[in-house]
Amino acid sequence: MEEILSPPSSIAVEFKNITKTFGNLVANSEVSFRVRKGTVHAIVGENGAGKSTVVKLLNGFYTVNSGEIFINGEKVKLQDTLDAIQCGVGTVHQHFMLIHAMTVLDNLILGSYPIHTGAIINKKKIREEVEQLAKEYHLEVDLDQPISNLSVGVRQRVEILKAVFRRAEILVLDEPSAVLTALEIAALFQIINKVRDAGKTVILITHKLHEVMQISDYITIMRGGKVVKELLTKQTNVEEIAALMVGGHFQVYTRQPLPKKGVMVEVKNLNYQKKGTLILKDLNFNIRAGEIVGIAGISGNGQIELEEVLTGMIREGVTGEVVFDQKPILKLDPKQIRSLSVAHVPADRIERGYVSNFTNMENAILGYHWKTVFKRWGGFFRFQKIKDYAEQVVKDFDVRPAQIEYLTRQLSGGNQQKMVVGRELNSDPKFLIAAEPTRGVDVGSIELIHKNLLLAREKGVAILLFSSELDEIKKLADRSFVLCSGKIAGEIDWEKHDEKQIGMLMIGQSFTL
Repeated sequence: MEEILSPPSSIAVEFKNITKTFGNLVANSEVSFRVRKGTVHAIVGENGAGKSTVVKLLNGFYTVNSGEIFINGEKVKLQDTLDAIQCGVGTVHQHFMLIHAMTVLDNLILGSYPIHTGAIINKKKIREEVEQLAKEYHLEVDLDQPISNLSVGVRQRVEILKAVFRRAEILVLDEPSAVLTALEIAALFQIINKVRDAGKTVILITHKLHEVMQISDYITIMRGGKVVKELLTKQTNVEEIAALMVGGHFQVYTRQPLPKKGVMVEVKNLNYQKKGTLILKDLNFNIRAGEIVGIAGISGNGQIELEEVLTGMIREGVTGEVVFDQKPILKLDPKQIRSLSVAHVPADRIERGYVSNFTNMENAILGYHWKTVFKRWGGFFRFQKIKDYAEQVVKDFDVRPAQIEYLTRQLSGGNQQKMVVGRELNSDPKFLIAAEPTRGVDVGSIELIHKNLLLAREKGVAILLFSSELDEIKKLADRSFVLCSGKIAGEIDWEKHDEKQIGMLMIGQSFTL
């Protein structure tokens, strides 16, 4: 292996013996590594390994307890995010920091240092500068569109453009592909390569190891808040990285053939119209007990709406029929649907999955808190039962730290996801609607969630799986459909259809075998 060490003049960021604690929790312990200028440097590790803390120390969101941070060879003291911006650090967070009601241009100006005359912002000059930067870095976007009108991939482009506009020389991307489709990821990689070719430095936080191998130059592997190893990407492989991340090998659980059972869920002629626009169009499919049905498609083609119709969050403008366990549920509210043993892992865990200021114990029963197992007559909670259930969820799904009194917002994103998935699967459902169940989790946790989904299938649970990861649908689903423009574009035959043909279905084009 070639020498990892580089001369100081070529180092963009250096962490020296960094320690960060939160009370008794040690998030980073004596962390030391270097990031070279003009490279893509990936930081990988399990959920709770300390990656996000490293990012938040570099962007000034947290301050270090001990140790030193150097940027371009100079020791810096980052007290807040403004300090980081002034040091040339731009961060694109996993959950975008954009004001939905404002236009792209106004979001770029907000919190930046635009050219102005006196107290008046010179929007014309700013527009010209932004348009030039967008063209230079292949970040073209309609500057007059409100953020609410943009797809997830375009919103991410706005975040990157914002960092470039702020003169960032070090671009930090936190789980940038977690919410993107394959086509959007390919476009993102083109942008990353363009940024690197311009001499800027990219720090990439991700759990997707095949992407690490594809786009990075160097890799820092973290485990338990410490740096385990630094590697040159071209001299390693996914298997070595995964083993270093988890401290050994992990078991892969595969789908086994099961005898066919009766239909548990039937969707008939389902339509959803909003403000005169037909969002869901004549959907017809069923799910048997002990079967996983996968829904693939490019984001924004009706997945969220179908998820919310089936869980009772959308009822107005819906026609057709949804029958679960021989009971019509289309007109029921979310509580009534849950009472029938329907569980739901939402695509957006922050908005729909948990309450940020609740503890893990409180979030462990969220949506089920009214059940008699958790409540006595008169409305008093059975706290020991709640505590026992929460501890079981934390144990079964390896939530770290394993503290039920922690606020859920204090957990890493991957551990928040495991908390939500664990709560729903441990509720003993008959029907599970699972939207992006492994979003933002590490390779070991993906296998843990996949194993539990397949175990639920073996117990007879009917599962509807929404996923932007084709490999995930291929691995888990018994039958798979493509959703395009609110319609089922076709059923996937994994033995016959290649990725190009599936991609054609996703964009609404037919093909012949």
